Amino acid sequence: MPSIDFALWRTAAADLSARDWLRGLAMVGCVAALVVVLADPFGWRNDLPERFPAGRSGELVIEVPDRLDQMLPRLRNAEPVESAGLVVGQPAVVPGLERVAWARSPTMTADLRAIYYVAFNPASDSEDVFGAVRGSPSEPFAPPQPIAALAGPATESHVSVSGDGLRLAALRQGEPGVVVCERPARDDAFRLPSTAPLPPEIADADGRDWSATTVQMLGRSQAVVRLRDAEPTRSQYRLFRIAVPAFGPPTLTPDVPVLLPNPWPAYAFSSDLRRTYFASQEGLMVTARANRRSQFVTPAKVSSWGHAAADPTRFDSSLWIDPSESVCLYASRPPDPSRADDNLLWLLRFR
Repeated sequence: MPSIDFALWRTAAADLSARDWLRGLAMVGCVAALVVVLADPFGWRNDLPERFPAGRSGELVIEVPDRLDQMLPRLRNAEPVESAGLVVGQPAVVPGLERVAWARSPTMTADLRAIYYVAFNPASDSEDVFGAVRGSPSEPFAPPQPIAALAGPATESHVSVSGDGLRLAALRQGEPGVVVCERPARDDAFRLPSTAPLPPEIADADGRDWSATTVQMLGRSQAVVRLRDAEPTRSQYRLFRIAVPAFGPPTLTPDVPVLLPNPWPAYAFSSDLRRTYFASQEGLMVTARANRRSQFVTPAKVSSWGHAAADPTRFDSSLWIDPSESVCLYASRPPDPSRADDNLLWLLRFR
């Protein structure tokens, strides 16, 4: 029969009794603390601040951004706009270009220091691309000059400049592609242009003869082109990648189509293709979408055209929107009846 170690048994019993004693003591302390808190014999709770201070009764107001605020991006990189001295909601003629007549399809660089547009050139007896520069956004532009690389008997109908000012893309009557010219630096002249033809799968899609009617540069390597058929009964927007090799003509590589419920207005797209602006008789409109594959929502009015300029849709609906999406450049007649034949260039700051 095995022997029993009574010493080990007594030690285990003593440890068990100690644990029970400590557990009981803790429970007594918790009960005592609870009694003190509930009874509050010293009035401590009267000295504590109220969690919700007393005030006027009323409904809780939650500010929810409206549709326009949800469409527009957060205002960033607006230094050139701030230094230009523009007033929100008041269109102003582009300084230095107050006497420009019959201008259309205006476009600017991201720093607001260079502007390009299409106008009649008496020297070539055709419509050419003109350009003007200034030292800063707060200064007036120097007198505009025709771009020598594009001047000639050919008629340009639309122009767009990259944000850095190193690449011009233009459309010419009779040429279905996009005319591209470049320069190595802002102080250099543009080199002779080359035409990037529309890819055959785009030009002859659906058995129709598609041609470009507007072009907008997105950076230096992408452009959005509006295409119309020969009738014209249909219109569509398409994103292209532009490549300019060292030897040979530039190329247009089709990317995703830009799905718009109404492709007829002349849209000005944001750099991420998530928002697009267009002119209407009511005012400057914007529509937006979640990503490049989704549909655009119902448009909302950003700003009216004010009283300084007429509705731009009466002559040329082309718009240019700066990278911060706070300034619109467009062409429109002035309200003065004596200058009804002029089509001036206007800047409208809308936020």
